Order: sequence, then structure tokens, then C-alpha cells
Amino acid sequence: MSGDPTIDERVRAIDLQCRWADALDRRDWQAVSSCFTDDATADLPRTGRHSDPVAMVRSIRSVVERLDATQHHLSNHLVDRGPDGLVVQCYVLAQHVRTIDGETETFTFGGRYTDRLRDGERLQIAHRQLEVLWSIGMSSILHA
Repeated sequence: MSGDPTIDERVRAIDLQCRWADALDRRDWQAVSSCFTDDATADLPRTGRHSDPVAMVRSIRSVVERLDATQHHLSNHLVDRGPDGLVVQCYVLAQHVRTIDGETETFTFGGRYTDRLRDGERLQIAHRQLEVLWSIGMSSILHA
């Protein structure tokens, strides 16, 4: 299909990104995994390049489960049609909270997700790229 994405395609693409963020913040790892194709790849600054979605979710989980809370705010969604399907970009403001020695520490970053999507039985992320544009706080709370 060529031309601009339909309203339905735009809604489905944005909904997919929002379902992923919600599942991540609720630590629903099955729902996080369901947002990705079985052969999904990703380029993520903290956990690296992934060519196996199971290992990618395991890697993300190992970071998130150290934290007391996360909250991922997504905005400024742009949905376009790429050569292999829909491409959706959005800004992310990701907040991370962890208590260390009785003190609450935070790490926040702002960035951009670019997702290439595939529409099979359901719309899923085939490739995700995260570009971190800025950060503030203690990034060390993401590590052991």
C-alpha cells in the first residue's frame, strides 16, 4: 500500500507504542513481549543491539526490576509509511526511581523511539531504535 497512513493505521501504531510503555511500567513481561515480532531487533543505548526479542526483553527486565518505579511518557507521535510497512516515531520521557540506603534517587531521560512495524496477525514492532537526547540524575541506579 502506498500513500499516507490511514487514520486506523495511525491509531493502531500509536496504541501499540502506548501498550508497550504501559506494560513496561506495570512490569507485565508477557505483554511487553507481545508488542514485538518473533524476529524483532532493537538498538537500545543501555542494553545494546539485540537480534533476539526474548533476550532483549530479558535484558530490559534485568534493569527495570532493580527499580522501585518507572514511568514512560510518550508524545509527538509521527506515523509514516516506509518501504516495508509503517514507521512510527515518538518522543519519550522516561523516569526511573530507586531507593538506595534509604534515599530516593531518580534518573530521567528524554529521547525518541523509532519503530518499524509489521502487520501480520496483529501490528507489532519489528525493529526499535532508541535515541537518547538528554538525561539528568543518577544513571547508576540502572545498574546493580
